[in-house]
Amino acid sequence: MSFEVIEVGVPQLNAKDWERTKDTQKNLLDLFLYDGPKGLMRLDYPLISHFMDGDDPCSQAFCLRFEMDRIRFSADTTPCGNLSS
Repeated sequence: MSFEVIEVGVPQLNAKDWERTKDTQKNLLDLFLYDGPKGLMRLDYPLISHFMDGDDPCSQAFCLRFEMDRIRFSADTTPCGNLSS
């Protein structure tokens, strides 16, 4: 599964712009990995996904977990902390 983090109201990048910003994206990931809190094996980011189920607006809360030792996002998306759905 792939994903893209977008900011509401900001235009999405087209394929040409994605290619053009590849180096910047790599640099931002490097900053995330090496400039974050030291000594943590896992970083948890509470996330609420808003989507439509047919005509019904829905939302789901889950936790985006990054495993620092494996440099990857975890498949475990169970809610973190006091995040409610």
